[in-house]
Amino acid sequence: MRFKTGKILTVVCRAKGPSGKVRELGAMIDPNYELCAMLRNDAAPLGYPSVTFRPEDWEALNSEEVASVQSFRGVELGTLIRLQELSVGRLRARDVQAIVLKAEFPMMMPVSMVIGQSFLKNFRLVVDHAKGFFTLT
Repeated sequence: MRFKTGKILTVVCRAKGPSGKVRELGAMIDPNYELCAMLRNDAAPLGYPSVTFRPEDWEALNSEEVASVQSFRGVELGTLIRLQELSVGRLRARDVQAIVLKAEFPMMMPVSMVIGQSFLKNFRLVVDHAKGFFTLT
């Protein structure tokens, strides 16, 4: 799939949770980010009850489901989940690891999700800034 580049690589994606519900989200592709990251208000309706807890509270019960990540806001604690499916256009990956950040609404970002290597490792990403596009195959 071919996309026009802007200052950031943005796409629309569809995230599917264990409940079978799907959310369509504006996303930024960041190949330097290890995991996909999403916000709590987008993850909870997909069927992840663990994200309704603050990560620091959930960590006391399930430490293996909580991790720290470096983001544009500094080091953040989040809850680890596995998306049943994540798709960008016709490209789909199953069982995609993601981290749900504590923030409920996008802060300083025009997107609700960051698509990182946990999704991108399933595909080939080529960016051509000179021609103004990127491809994901």
